[in-house]
Amino acid sequence: MQISVALCTYNGERFLQAQLDSLACQTRLPDELVVCDDGSSDRTLDILTRFAERAPFPVQIHRNACNLGPVDNFFQAASLCRGDYVAFCDQDDVWREDKLARCAAAFADPDVLLVMHPAEVVDSQLQPLGRIMAVPKPGVRARLASPLWFTAFGISMVFAAWLVQRIDWHGRPPDRHNKDAPPMGHDGWIYVLANMLGKIAYLPEPLVRYRQHDTNDTGAPAASGKVALQRALTAGYAQQQWLADVAACYVASMEGLARQHPGPLGERFLEGAAAYRDMWRRLAARAELYRPDLGAAHKAARLLRLAGSGGYGARDRGGLGARSLLKDTAFIMLGRAH
Repeated sequence: MQISVALCTYNGERFLQAQLDSLACQTRLPDELVVCDDGSSDRTLDILTRFAERAPFPVQIHRNACNLGPVDNFFQAASLCRGDYVAFCDQDDVWREDKLARCAAAFADPDVLLVMHPAEVVDSQLQPLGRIMAVPKPGVRARLASPLWFTAFGISMVFAAWLVQRIDWHGRPPDRHNKDAPPMGHDGWIYVLANMLGKIAYLPEPLVRYRQHDTNDTGAPAASGKVALQRALTAGYAQQQWLADVAACYVASMEGLARQHPGPLGERFLEGAAAYRDMWRRLAARAELYRPDLGAAHKAARLLRLAGSGGYGARDRGGLGARSLLKDTAFIMLGRAH
């Protein structure tokens, strides 16, 4: 088994050395480090070059001709990797020394396509902020047994390289978190593919310190229960319908991949499309609860029908989950439809 690390850099001189040092201190060293730099204008490339000269594993450094942005840059880096498995790596985090060893052990099951673990959120000086970026309950889950929608973070992933090398990522569905964003991120896409095509292993312990600072491309903001409820109450019909439309895009994407990969792989894509089609129906029914032209009595009746049909079942079984039921009930009871 060979494991590659796909590292993307862009003006990362401030924290890059600490991340590189944590790679060199792994108890199970990576078999290679592939770096794609997105046009840094600081000392990033100098730091990488010096590290490559003394690293205890091969280092490839690629400088992009034009800026790709983080998502496409990660896809490019992963596609250049030669290992059997790939670990996404941010330029500003720090890995626990046993990260790769712990993840490699989970691939003893050949059907495992993705290993994920929690991450500890820290400040710019690596001091804990008291938050953990969690993953589902530890253990190995069968195909389509993980939540269909889960906010996966690349820093927590090691995955089978063929998910990038054999499957075209250009037809990804939209990012469900942001209407104005490009297609879904590299980490979300890998999660979706792994859930449809094989098993996912979830480890219990945080194996990365996820550094928060003033130049994060993405971060881990803390949201209180009050804030989460306020978001639900102000989401409105347009937002709920948007989520249903995104689910429909997932269906179309999976059906397209099934046509590209006839045979057993295509059959799994079709099964995935069927699962997302069920989700689309539930989300479309949920959106009706937020229609501004319906009164509270009609909304309540629709909510009862959706609940009675299992629409709010467990998220890892394709349902909307109990929290969605609570949010929708609060929305209707408080009369905040708009």
